[in-house]
Amino acid sequence: MSVLNLPRLLRVCLLRYQRIKIGISGMLSATYLIITNTISSNFADLYPHTATRFNLILRLPIKLGYYLFCFVLFGICLFSTQLIEAAEDETIGAQRSLSFKEQTESPALTTSQTFSFDDVYRLELDLDVPGNIKIVAIDSNVEDKDTISVTLEKRVMEHNALLTKTFLENITLTGVKEDGTLQLNSQLPAEVFKKILEGQSEFAIKKQLHLSYIIKTPPDVSVQLKVKNGDVYLHHLRGKINITSEMGRVHLDETLGNYHVEVQQGGIHGKILLAPGQNKIKTHNGSIDLTVLDNLAAPLDLSALEGVIRLLLPNNYAADVELKSEKQLYIINLPSEIDNNVGIMNGGGPLLRLTATEAISVLPNPRLRNQSENAISTTQNELVSTAPVLSIPQTAQSPIIDGNLSETVWLNAAALTAFQNPTGTETAENPTDVYLMWDKENLYVGARVYIQDTQIPRVSQTQLDSPIWEDESVEILLDMNPETEPYSHLIVNPIGGLFDQWVTKEGFPNFRFAPTGVEREPIDDSIEQFKGDSSWNSHAKVATQINVNFWSFEIAIPRKYERKNEAGTWLFNIHRKAQLKSVIGEDLNPSTQYEYSYWSPMYDEEYPWWPHWKEGMGKLKLGAEQSPISASYEVSEKYKISAVEIEGNKTIPTEVLLEKIPIAPGNTFTNEQLTRLIVELENFDWFQEVQLKTTVLEGEEPKSLPIDLSGAAIKDTESDGKIGNLPKTEPVKVTVQINITEAPVKFASEIKINGHRSFPAQFIKNWFDLSPGYFAETNIKLKQQMIADFYINRGFPFAKVTHKFINNVLQYHVNEGYLDEIQFIGNRRISRSELKSALNINTDEVYFHSLGQARINQLRKELSKNNEAFKSIRDWHVQREGGKNMLIVDIEEEPFIKPGWYPIVGFNRVHGLVLGAGGTLSTHFTGEEQLFGSISGGFSSKILNYTLGVEKSFFKRFPLAMGVGIFKLTDVSSKAYRLLPTEANLSAAVYGFALEDYYQRQGEQIWIAQTFGTSSLLRLEFTQEDHDNLSKSTDWSYFDRNLLKRGNARIEHGHLKAISLDYTFDTRDRKSTMTRAQNLGSHLLLWPNERTRRGWRGHFGMEMAGGSLGGKWTFNFYKFELVRYTPLFGPHHLNIRFSGDYSDTLLPRQRLLYLGGATTLRGYNFNTFAGDKRILLNIEYRFLQETRFNTDIDAVFGWALSSFFDTGQVWQSDENPFSNFSLAAFKSSIGAGISFFISPPEDFQPLSVSVEIAVPLNVEYSLRTPRIIWRLERMF
Repeated sequence: MSVLNLPRLLRVCLLRYQRIKIGISGMLSATYLIITNTISSNFADLYPHTATRFNLILRLPIKLGYYLFCFVLFGICLFSTQLIEAAEDETIGAQRSLSFKEQTESPALTTSQTFSFDDVYRLELDLDVPGNIKIVAIDSNVEDKDTISVTLEKRVMEHNALLTKTFLENITLTGVKEDGTLQLNSQLPAEVFKKILEGQSEFAIKKQLHLSYIIKTPPDVSVQLKVKNGDVYLHHLRGKINITSEMGRVHLDETLGNYHVEVQQGGIHGKILLAPGQNKIKTHNGSIDLTVLDNLAAPLDLSALEGVIRLLLPNNYAADVELKSEKQLYIINLPSEIDNNVGIMNGGGPLLRLTATEAISVLPNPRLRNQSENAISTTQNELVSTAPVLSIPQTAQSPIIDGNLSETVWLNAAALTAFQNPTGTETAENPTDVYLMWDKENLYVGARVYIQDTQIPRVSQTQLDSPIWEDESVEILLDMNPETEPYSHLIVNPIGGLFDQWVTKEGFPNFRFAPTGVEREPIDDSIEQFKGDSSWNSHAKVATQINVNFWSFEIAIPRKYERKNEAGTWLFNIHRKAQLKSVIGEDLNPSTQYEYSYWSPMYDEEYPWWPHWKEGMGKLKLGAEQSPISASYEVSEKYKISAVEIEGNKTIPTEVLLEKIPIAPGNTFTNEQLTRLIVELENFDWFQEVQLKTTVLEGEEPKSLPIDLSGAAIKDTESDGKIGNLPKTEPVKVTVQINITEAPVKFASEIKINGHRSFPAQFIKNWFDLSPGYFAETNIKLKQQMIADFYINRGFPFAKVTHKFINNVLQYHVNEGYLDEIQFIGNRRISRSELKSALNINTDEVYFHSLGQARINQLRKELSKNNEAFKSIRDWHVQREGGKNMLIVDIEEEPFIKPGWYPIVGFNRVHGLVLGAGGTLSTHFTGEEQLFGSISGGFSSKILNYTLGVEKSFFKRFPLAMGVGIFKLTDVSSKAYRLLPTEANLSAAVYGFALEDYYQRQGEQIWIAQTFGTSSLLRLEFTQEDHDNLSKSTDWSYFDRNLLKRGNARIEHGHLKAISLDYTFDTRDRKSTMTRAQNLGSHLLLWPNERTRRGWRGHFGMEMAGGSLGGKWTFNFYKFELVRYTPLFGPHHLNIRFSGDYSDTLLPRQRLLYLGGATTLRGYNFNTFAGDKRILLNIEYRFLQETRFNTDIDAVFGWALSSFFDTGQVWQSDENPFSNFSLAAFKSSIGAGISFFISPPEDFQPLSVSVEIAVPLNVEYSLRTPRIIWRLERMF
């Protein structure tokens, strides 16, 4: 829930508050009177010298505090009963939706009921139980067209033995008609069934249920729906649509009417038609993806906070436009005039206001809907499309699937129009010719995919269903059953790789299918995702060929998945991902050039590589059977070939050419087919130039008809147009003369692949179309470059390929690449021999990327385990330099000497101003050790404090540290829950507050500490120290400088010897720790962080003093602290701290356990309660908001509202907490606060300031005095 929902939240709180006993209202009023009437006088009694100064300042916070306090009580009433059991993760919506889907796979109990549609104009449904609503309009020709049928599906979401089948069966479905409205509702079982649940609340019962409504109704009805947690689906309704949803998706499927839709968390999708009137569609946390199906415009306001807006409109949709995107990302591809995000489309019309946090795109919808007042239907006849339509012929002869499009049968195929860019504004730079035909068994697709002279296509994938889209590829989308949603998707690359899948849901672009150069985006769970089954097998047969200027493929796609389709119309699109590399001399440019093109454009600039948009597909109409002479050609003549003569060939024998050329005596061709035949011949690598002439046999006198390629028909340049007058019933008999100029060609009687290790020779031959025969020299060179690039793309960075002819044998030699040299940089203390041994790469082995990555990982592991000087591997890469193949590894070593320091600044009444410094010095003389120390002095007390010690660490993965140190320190008596040093120092220096008591510790310490990961520490230590009193040495403070401050409390002086064992862990998402002079060596002192949202932190410890160890005091002391941070949803969080301390005997005065004050019970004064045993519970509800300064760095400004409840108790050593245990004896307080913080980038602690108001609950009502607490940190 965003901050914009606070007004609604307050209204809910007020409604709930009205149901609470009237006594709370009296308590709040009395509380306000106490605050306003007593705090000024109390403050004056405590601090008479400053009362006048603060009197006016305090009035405003008191009044604001009262209202804030009221708000917090309302929040507690609401969230303690509802939100405390919400999900832990912010992705709760997606998780719950998933769990709902999982539940729907199991059997459900259903209740059905029908209602008469007479006098029903609106449906109302308030679903306050998790569940979905689906409303489908029934056709007018069904029998029950005047009834409304409602089915209620009932499930249990969580395992609960008490929610039995009998309980579900007794959940009833009711419907009440009133003033044209049918109000639907579900009722939980009567009281007799509730008793079975043993006192569970109604909310707890509802949380474990999942109720879904499936409603079938005549289309002319309005709906008003309220949904707590679930999806809404509306199909073909006509009427006003009013939907309010707290969490879930809304899908509108060809609905017509006025819309008022508001979703707190979730997306809004679908296809809509607008009716005159205002329309407002809004999501507070999600995206909007809508298609408007007709030209009728109406005022439309779309708002997608924390998401994107994608709107598809008819090309001539007219509107006035207002755009607002926080990221300033706009894509408009309709006729428009936009200036400063305001303008018009198609001359202007009703207002179209679009507001989004992310991008806004308005694109044309290539399929428009006929405007009809009678009904809304999805039949294909009612769709008017701007997408292309093509009639494809049936073939009597199936092509041979070998990748060769020069067969005669392809001359009868239908040709697609030129490919365009994704937005349909330009023809593709790299052309693609596609031909289609069909028979009873298959759809045949043949394509010639052109590449430029200085480019080669990128290839790497060979296996079925491998990521073919990472290569130069052509994608086919085919729907043989347009009335259903699924369709087939096939991808082909130049070396015959095939990927096929069965697409069941179009959805949002899936970046798994993005080319390598596309930047990945995070998945938005609120948007419907693409779904495809790649385990599906199309059983398609595919073959490819590679030529100098193009690669070609033939594919036969079986029609086995086609259903009966009387219209004989399929949906089809074909898309090319041109991924080409430039040839520079003998080398390849490693960067890939991308171009995306379509037969039917997608009109999407944001994701031009994504072809899945069913509404953007073109249509294929299956034509009648064709004879070898295509009846679809409008020609004047047909020619029957009597003979074929070839001239100009010098290297390639005539019989080889006649076998290759798709023309033979007896064939009959049309004018256009002969023209296409010329194009086919010119595409041969063997030829530089081709001329074709025909000679008509007319009696004994032939007439020559040279082909004129500038026109669309064959012209007779010698007979003065006599051919045009010949009878059309019989083909003209002609002799075809083909005059060729050969390109440089060579004959290879055999193909050999040498030097290969990683891929079989026969595979390479098959992939790159290498078989004995005649080769153009340019083709030989192209395939040499492609084989080398194939190896590089498969992770062989140094691969080289050469070729040569020996005795008509074409030999390709593959050098897969070896390392000539391994270079290590950055290492000073780690020897090259140790590095090389740990890396363990043999330069006689073929080098490939996955081998390098594995050996680098091995190097990192070995050095981390065996060499304390190793820190990390900064970088590693391979390169060719000076004719050598080199692997370069950049090693980072631990510094030999690593100093660190921190200042010591403080103020208290014992020492006055305290200045000093502390530091560490890490060295590697004997491995890894650390010297540490500090020194500080009090200006008033003239006392010098110090620490000095050394710690030695062993092992790298789980460091074990051993240390010894001496110290003389000033410590505080409150021990565990002390104030932040800054707070204590400022309070004493500015106001003269004497909150803490101090004593002197001097002695020695020995310890062993074991670290687990980065956030867990186990420490065993032995301490012997002397405790002594300290006296007040100054009364100075900035305010009240002459006021005598409280003296420092006396302690029990003596000698302490103790052994302690402590375990600390931290799994918070945002961590903070603190360094104190009082803590020697390896310590993990956890500290609160304002930005923490989730995770645990904890501390367990035990201490044994005296006894056989000696010393003045003997006791056993045990302690624990557990803190849990839990996100509820959105900015709402619930945080809990639970801690306890136990001593088996009297503790010395300086070690007593205290409660009260800003660190424990905030409603009481500091250290009000003391004892030898203690338990404490703090519960906090927190509403947190953050604003990022810069998206590139993690620096934010934030604020938080909180309400809290504190409770705890202390006992003396001779008291048994469990003998007369009573919660009434616990000391408790409640309150609220507000905090502001700035979090700098990187690892700096957030800087914060907070104000809290707390009220004790264990004192007389009339004596409850609110305490105002100012702090510079979170409490926990």
